[in-house]
Amino acid sequence: MRAYKGELPPLPLIERMHYAKLCRAAENEFVGVPCGILDQVSSLFGKAWNVMNIDCRFLTVETAPIIGEAIIVCDSGVKHTLVGGEYAELRRNCESAAQKLHAKSLRSVEMKHLQTGKSFLTPREFECAHHVVSEIARVVAAERALRNDDHRQFGQFMFQSHESSRDFLKNSTVELDTLVELAGKHPGCLGARLTGGGFGGATINLVAYHQAESFMEHMAREYESQTGHKVKPVVCQVVDGAA
Repeated sequence: MRAYKGELPPLPLIERMHYAKLCRAAENEFVGVPCGILDQVSSLFGKAWNVMNIDCRFLTVETAPIIGEAIIVCDSGVKHTLVGGEYAELRRNCESAAQKLHAKSLRSVEMKHLQTGKSFLTPREFECAHHVVSEIARVVAAERALRNDDHRQFGQFMFQSHESSRDFLKNSTVELDTLVELAGKHPGCLGARLTGGGFGGATINLVAYHQAESFMEHMAREYESQTGHKVKPVVCQVVDGAA
């Protein structure tokens, strides 16, 4: 029922998750992208000035404030598409690894369990699983850093996350690696990593607010110098979700 101004009331949490599942099903079954639920949940559960911790095993969402820093996105100029075979192959390797480790998903696997079962996996299955399992641990530690107001430590987890994507998941590109490397050379950058499914696209950077302008100038200048391509960094703001 609409309010007197014609506005719809906020969706209850259970309904938001229901809509997120429906949207994921549309991408999986109609578009043909074997994606998870990250984008859909982010769109519906977003909270201004907060990052989200999404647990895909229990489908729960928690938020933690990240106030006082700039969030800057740098587009590598490399177009990516998740309908292509690379993303689907990553998912198949992760699902196969979980099955061989007798787990419903890699969300239920700890690093010790993965190392013990390494001999049962192909080298590629192990690499993909290693990234996922270590990334889950990083998310837990990163949330703790945020709650302790330690943004520099949070940024270090972003750098580590990118390194794991590059070395284990192998969904980075030369251009994305260049952007992260350049970001790390600027004194105002606290952290940087590729964002989305990889294989192109953009990086996300956590930058000290008072050095945001200097950072963007540095990235535009150095990226063009190294690659010959222009990049126009964009300052972003975390806002409330659509619900």
